[in-house]
Amino acid sequence: MKRRKKKEIELYVPEGYTFEELYNGDDEGYGFEDETPAVQEEVKVRYERSNGKTKRI
Repeated sequence: MKRRKKKEIELYVPEGYTFEELYNGDDEGYGFEDETPAVQEEVKVRYERSNGKTKRI
């Protein structure tokens, strides 16, 4: 049986915004503060530059 390669996850941040403004990862107030996540994955963050190109981190 072949194993499928997972598509990597990429988050895009337009120019003039910060990661925290767009992607709120705070679970406070939902009752999940003491629980560990079921899955943790590595993601790539892509920032838009002023010259119209993007920068991957």
